[in-house]
Amino acid sequence: MTVQLLFASYLSFSKLYGFMMVALQVQHSNANDNQYH
Repeated sequence: MTVQLLFASYLSFSKLYGFMMVALQVQHSNANDNQYH
């Protein structure tokens, strides 16, 4: 039971982490576009 809970927590955390990484990359590329234009 504890292992399943830890595994579920790890999956949700990795999804959240991946979403944050994508959001940061998009935000960074938008900032670069605004800087050049």
